[in-house]
Amino acid sequence: MAEYRMREMPDLGKTGKQVKYPKMVIIQQLGLEHLAKEISESSSFTPGDVKGIVTALSQSIVRLIAQGFSVKVDGLGTFSASLGLKEGTEPESVAGKRNATSIEMRGVNYRADKELIRRGNNICSLKRGQSHTYTDASTGEAERLAAALKYIREEGFLKVKGYAALTGLSASTAGRELKAFALSGRLRCRGQGSHIYYLSPAEE
Repeated sequence: MAEYRMREMPDLGKTGKQVKYPKMVIIQQLGLEHLAKEISESSSFTPGDVKGIVTALSQSIVRLIAQGFSVKVDGLGTFSASLGLKEGTEPESVAGKRNATSIEMRGVNYRADKELIRRGNNICSLKRGQSHTYTDASTGEAERLAAALKYIREEGFLKVKGYAALTGLSASTAGRELKAFALSGRLRCRGQGSHIYYLSPAEE
């Protein structure tokens, strides 16, 4: 049974009222190895078959969205490319003309299929976590850091995308928190731009 906790959103409208919303408690991040084994146990596919299919699917989606297509996988979701300026590129002025070489694919837009959400909702059994008080989004920082360090010990390094999946934070919030951990010496940061990754402070 999954757990959730109630959190309070900041009062952005300055109305004096804070919005309360439920947040799923993420147990841990599972990878392709676990997924392949689970599918293999309930089908005629071997774990190797599953890994090969997932890899081929991923490569095909990337190739197509990089060409400007939107790809919809029924029961899973829709994928499209997200563009942005390259690191260090100045924003375009009103009168200026942006050179295509200064723009790159910076991410992937994903919209879950309604059927995927419906199936998940049908099998999702929830209970409230131990904390019955409303908490804000800053709570649980120590627990998230511990989860990050555990992940690094097991996998060798941690990227923003992996931390977001591990903690349930948005990619932007996950990036800011990892940066704060690095600035305070609780993690070490390596790489640049989209290639940034994090290590434990004691590991070289």
